[in-house]
Amino acid sequence: MKTILTIIALTISLISFAGFEGVITTSVYNQGTSMEVKWFIKDDLLKLQMNYNADNGPVTVEFIVKKGGGKMTIVTNSESYKGYSILNESAITGSMAIGDLVFKKDGIKKDELTKYQAANAKYQCAIWLSDIDVQLAEFSGFFKDDPAFLLMHKENLSGFPQKSMLTNHNGDLIYAATVAGVEQKSLSDLDFSIPDGFQKRELVEMEVKK
Repeated sequence: MKTILTIIALTISLISFAGFEGVITTSVYNQGTSMEVKWFIKDDLLKLQMNYNADNGPVTVEFIVKKGGGKMTIVTNSESYKGYSILNESAITGSMAIGDLVFKKDGIKKDELTKYQAANAKYQCAIWLSDIDVQLAEFSGFFKDDPAFLLMHKENLSGFPQKSMLTNHNGDLIYAATVAGVEQKSLSDLDFSIPDGFQKRELVEMEVKK
């Protein structure tokens, strides 16, 4: 069992949307595990929905955050942990030691993307940011192991991390992700609610099958 509060960013090019609202679907590689992640984006709400296979079959986990709320709701339909937890932002700590990454913009825009690079004693990363009108920096406190959120927070950037790669200094891939689809549509508050019948739990963990 493993608690994962890390989502890594994305790849392929998106057209720029003014005030984007909708769903972006991505395929994520996370330390040897592959999963689908959907980003639900609406005004001041963000939901990351992860789908992966555990020993007992397919599992969905959702991370729901409201700007300024100071809390993250984690919902899972896992057979062992079906329910939801609420975590304060202050209780979420990073485990990957990426907080000291210093980002530099790398050259000229290509395909409407701006590339940023960074390194520290343990990792190297590269992030390609688009001009899509999304403000993710304000959610960075909930995703302390995601270099794309760290980049947007440190540099006070808007945009969307369309491509992101994190490797160690041996060149081993730690995280990567690819956008599988973009759907611009209206979302309701129900898209960010806890399903009926889910009970509150002290902790939600995810069982990941590698």
